[in-house]
Amino acid sequence: MSFSDQLLRWNWQRTAIVIVAMLAILQLYRVNRPPPPAPPNRAVIYTASGPIVDAAVTVPARDFVSYKLDLNRRANISGTFWSGNKGVEITCMVADAANFEAWKDGKPARHVIDTGEVPAGQIDRKLEPGTYYLVLSNRAGKSDKTLRAGFRID
Repeated sequence: MSFSDQLLRWNWQRTAIVIVAMLAILQLYRVNRPPPPAPPNRAVIYTASGPIVDAAVTVPARDFVSYKLDLNRRANISGTFWSGNKGVEITCMVADAANFEAWKDGKPARHVIDTGEVPAGQIDRKLEPGTYYLVLSNRAGKSDKTLRAGFRID
C-alpha cells in the first residue's frame, strides 16, 4: 500500500470519527435542553362588591347576555329586571362555570337561580366562593328584547 493510500484511508476514518462525535454532541445538547419557560400565571381578578349591571340591556333574539362573577368570598347577589311589557319575556339565571358551559352547549344543567321566562323578576341569593355567571336569556325569543336590569353583589 502506498503512502497516499494510507493517508486517504486515515483521513476517511478521522472524518467518520469527527462526524459521529459531532452527532453525539448534538444529540446530548438536544436531549438535555432546558425546558421552555412556563407561561406567567394570570392573576384572577375577583368581582368586587357593588353593581354588576344597572342599565338598559338588549338581549339579541335566540341569544343571551352574561356577566362573569369571580368570588373569593361568600357573597349575596340581588337585583331585578323588568321589560315593561308582558309580551317581552326573559329568563334570568345564575349558574356556576361548569353548568353555564353545559347550558351554552344545550346540555342539561343545574342553575343556582332560574326565574323561567317572565316579563319581570327579582333575585336574592347567597353564593359560595367560585365562578358564576349571571345570565339574561332570550333563547326562545324571535326578536331582540330590551329590558332594564339592576343587579349587584354585596
